[in-house]
Amino acid sequence: MSTINHYWNIQHMRDSIERLLAASKKWKPADAVRGEATILKLEKQIEREKAEMLAGR
Repeated sequence: MSTINHYWNIQHMRDSIERLLAASKKWKPADAVRGEATILKLEKQIEREKAEMLAGR
């Protein structure tokens, strides 16, 4: 995968996290559990994407 794709994927995931955080103020408890899990999953995906990008250099 090209570096540009890695950057795009990382930015897309960061944007998703920002949208989730903005929406989190109105979450009910059950939604909060799912939302927080999704944020953690996205953060892990970002770290994997960064590692793949660095490994490809």
